[in-house]
Amino acid sequence: DFPLRYEHQMFFGIVPLFFTATACFLLPRLEDKKISSIFVISLLIIFCATLSVKSFSLWYILHHLPLFSAIRVVSRIDQVLLFPVAVLASVTICHLSKAGKNMKIAIALIAIPLLYLDMFASKMYKTPKQQIRERDAAIEVIAPSNLQENSIIFVAQRGENIVADELDAMWLALRRNVRTMNGYSGNTPVGVRLEFASRCDEIDNRYNAYAHLMGLDPRSPTISELKARVLLIGFPPCP
Repeated sequence: DFPLRYEHQMFFGIVPLFFTATACFLLPRLEDKKISSIFVISLLIIFCATLSVKSFSLWYILHHLPLFSAIRVVSRIDQVLLFPVAVLASVTICHLSKAGKNMKIAIALIAIPLLYLDMFASKMYKTPKQQIRERDAAIEVIAPSNLQENSIIFVAQRGENIVADELDAMWLALRRNVRTMNGYSGNTPVGVRLEFASRCDEIDNRYNAYAHLMGLDPRSPTISELKARVLLIGFPPCP
């Protein structure tokens, strides 16, 4: 297992997977046998290429190749698989529904209970609205009321939940219509820490990372102008 699975992966659902598996068994009898075969083979190739067995996967070799390297998070490969799964499931339903009224009833009797099972078995990560409102109110207390249009805010983390802290800062920037140095991503620039609390040295880390990314000298006028626009929120007095 890996952290934040709910953020990275999308479960197709029991019903689409059931009808996709049925398509594999009915493949010789399907009307669109050639197209369906292409999608089945595509599913098998992608599945085998991304399967991890005892920490080994063919993806470690493939992800260095052109096009493959563009897929940054392999756990999102299911978004690529979604199209063949949808096609095969629909082809199966169309094929079975031609068998007559009784088959249509049978499809409904299978699909509807599975849909309800899927819905009740899924556990989604949820945050109460009141908790979000309280966090928003707390950050508004420490934020200046009059931010200039070209301001860039950088909000210190409160240490409870760094992801929530970064989201709070991004929401604040959206509400005030300004830019922010907060945020999180898998493509974090070199030298930037995701956990920094209210450490003053992280401020320079951000400036230096931006200068490196843009090919600038950290002492250049551009970086100096950038520093003049940054407003620190929640940090202690920093030199």
